Amino acid sequence: MPRLMPLRASGIVEEELKRLGLYYDSSTAPAHDRLRTEARSLDWWLATGRVEEDRRSDRNRALLHAYLRIASGDSGDAPGKLYADGLRLDRGKSLHMDRSVMARLLAQGLVTFNDEKSDAPYFELTEAGRQFVEEG
Repeated sequence: MPRLMPLRASGIVEEELKRLGLYYDSSTAPAHDRLRTEARSLDWWLATGRVEEDRRSDRNRALLHAYLRIASGDSGDAPGKLYADGLRLDRGKSLHMDRSVMARLLAQGLVTFNDEKSDAPYFELTEAGRQFVEEG
């Protein structure tokens, strides 16, 4: 899959948030020079303790849509893997997913954390997650 330029990835996050009438702050999706290696552990994602918010919140929906678009290279193809340590961008950059959003999606069974036999654990949609995405 083609990797997006960091500015395009940030633009996708902005588009998805604004599509649902939400505020966009450029600090929501900065590109980073390194992968977030601590995020390769499921415990790190769950340590946020912020899973009470309803998974159906517009922010959760918008960011999940953005992450899937970025992982697919915004090609419209099936999304690539949502690597836990960062979505791969062009020029060696990565976009770090929102920890509390991903924890809520995990808690609600919309994504799973796959770290079997992999040095790069990733999130993948469950069937319920695919339905959630299709809803809007």
